[in-house]
Amino acid sequence: MEDNHRTLDADRAIRSSGDDRFGFTDIAKKLALSVVSASARQGMVITVEGKWGSGKSSLVNLLKQEIDDDTSNNTTVVSFSPWLIGDQDDLVVALVSAIADACEKIEGEQLAPEPKTWRDGFRQRASDAKDKAPKLAYELRSFGVAAGRKIAPILSLAGLFVLGVGMAGGAIEKGADLLETWASDENLDERKASLSSQLAKLPHRFVVLIDDLDRLEPAQAVEVIRLVRSVADFPNVIYILCHDKGILAHAIENVLRVADGAAYLQKIIQVSFNIPRPESFDLRQWLQEELISLYEKETGHQQDRNTLDDLLAAVGTVGILLQTPRDVKMVVNSIKFHFPPVKDDIYYPDLCWLHMRKILHPELYEWIETYLPDWALISQGYARPTSDESKGLADQLARILDREDVDSLRSIWSLIGYIPGVERNLQNNRTDLFREIPNSEMQNLERQRRLGSPSHYRFYFAFASPRTSFTESELNYIIDIADSSINDFEDEIVRLSEKSRATGGSWFDYFIDRVNHQTIQEWDGKRLSIFSQAIANVMDIVAESELSARTFGRLSVAYRASELVYRMLKILRDKDTALFTETLKKILEDGSSIGWLAEEFVSSEMRRHGKIGDRPKPENEWSLTDAEVESARTIILLRLQKPEEREKLAQITDLASTLFRWRELDQGSFEEPQKWFAEQIKSDQNFISLLNKMRGRVSSTEGTFFPLARRDVSPFTDWEDVKSRLHKIAGNSVVDPALSTQAKDLLADIQERG
Repeated sequence: MEDNHRTLDADRAIRSSGDDRFGFTDIAKKLALSVVSASARQGMVITVEGKWGSGKSSLVNLLKQEIDDDTSNNTTVVSFSPWLIGDQDDLVVALVSAIADACEKIEGEQLAPEPKTWRDGFRQRASDAKDKAPKLAYELRSFGVAAGRKIAPILSLAGLFVLGVGMAGGAIEKGADLLETWASDENLDERKASLSSQLAKLPHRFVVLIDDLDRLEPAQAVEVIRLVRSVADFPNVIYILCHDKGILAHAIENVLRVADGAAYLQKIIQVSFNIPRPESFDLRQWLQEELISLYEKETGHQQDRNTLDDLLAAVGTVGILLQTPRDVKMVVNSIKFHFPPVKDDIYYPDLCWLHMRKILHPELYEWIETYLPDWALISQGYARPTSDESKGLADQLARILDREDVDSLRSIWSLIGYIPGVERNLQNNRTDLFREIPNSEMQNLERQRRLGSPSHYRFYFAFASPRTSFTESELNYIIDIADSSINDFEDEIVRLSEKSRATGGSWFDYFIDRVNHQTIQEWDGKRLSIFSQAIANVMDIVAESELSARTFGRLSVAYRASELVYRMLKILRDKDTALFTETLKKILEDGSSIGWLAEEFVSSEMRRHGKIGDRPKPENEWSLTDAEVESARTIILLRLQKPEEREKLAQITDLASTLFRWRELDQGSFEEPQKWFAEQIKSDQNFISLLNKMRGRVSSTEGTFFPLARRDVSPFTDWEDVKSRLHKIAGNSVVDPALSTQAKDLLADIQERG
């Protein structure tokens, strides 16, 4: 069964006053009175003018209903649809025949009963028409054929002349004689004068409605005007032409090569009536009602106060661009079509704002669709904008939004709150793009699934998430694993760390970002505890993956994981102090990732306290108390004295950094790191292995380089001894060729300075 609230509006003109939202019924009543009471002894042309979608067809339908409902007005409405005529040369016959049909009814005579087949119909009507058809209707049809004779071959009129009958086979032959008879008299002026005299005496008038004249091909539209002006301009016949004056005037200029199409129209038209433009407030109110109703019917509940306020603000601002009822219908249709499949992945007011822009300001919509994918990558640190790219997009935006006033929808300020990273630099009078935003703002974008969210923006344009993002269901699935089993969750983290992401790095890297942007304040203590412990258990394994290496221009996943764990611990402390204490103890004493704990976790908090470095943070930014930091430092140093923990250090990928952190934890002493280093390099195999882990990483436009830098190695062992030993191993290729090759590679990558 079809959901009515999802049914798209076919944008058909209204046909009854019950569907009237803009007071067209009252207008139609008064217009009908003017039309039927107007003096039309010489004929008349009235135009109903308005933009496409302004309601011309609706007004005309209501006008027809008003005239038809009044049986005392001696007026018949004739609806003529020129766009149904396949050939513009047939228009004269079709138009005059439409008037003849109405005359036929007025004269009170009927044709023979409907034939069973079209062949029977052709024979019957062709033979009986002259005798049985009323005189005026007959002469009108004859005049139409004669007038059209010079426009088109006579036989092409058969299907129009014999009403309802197609032209084919023997029908043409049997009807040819009659058609020739009707078209033989070329004295059209005299015949028209005779018809005009009869119509003037007829105590009846005809209102011929010709709608959507501006939608015809220009040549066809001009032909209809020519017919109305010179061929079918009869007494007691009132033509009502519906069109957009600007479009029709332009068509006249192109076809007739006249300088002023509007002036040409004025010579034909006796009275013009402009469709009153609906009040902007009425259009916005209508759109607002439709969008609120759509949300409630689709989701089954009302919007919360903040969401509703945002929706009303979007409609209240962008809705000013609404000009016609059709604009409202197109916006609603666009949102109806897009919303249901993505309702759980977007922020409804943003979707409405975007689709209003799509319909009412398509150039800006296209710009936004181009900008947001780049923003998603750049804001997450996976790419950097080139100056040419930024300038090109900024220049394009400046052309689209060319106003400076704050309250204009054509100014850069209209994007504030919807499109992140866009700023107006008042000092340089330019627009800056891809500007960094605060982490709290990014968290809000992600949590609320806003248009500017790197993980959700694509839902607003397509029916899928960005190729480099989790869907909400995928993210929640991973999070739910932690609720059931810490071991399974650790396995999932490792799996994500080994899975490459198209933008660079691993999916675990991205997972950390997404969790950081979640409303983890609402998580229970158990989940916060398991998350924190699991990360502390696997970060050294994650670091072994090449995918987790530092992305150019982006903070390491190890650092961001540390920040996430401390954020969780702070929330956990507020929720459950005892569970916080227990969790912190397990992380420090039992966390498997001793390298990460020393290098990132404890050292980062010591820096916030000013115990390392010279830039302490305010106390409100601390995650641990002074006593807790000191306890954490002591626990890690004690663990580094244990043989099993010292063995783990040899497996750490970024070893130099870990050893420097060890020295900082030990209050600046290199003694223990040096002692450990000496223990580990007794064999040539371990010596080469450790030196490879002491390599640095330098990324540039030319690629990535892994130097063995003196500054990284010399604090822990004698630099000259290292080089001498490498030369010795490199020259001993007979004993171990593979080890010799590695030694040569290390020698080639030695960096004495820097």
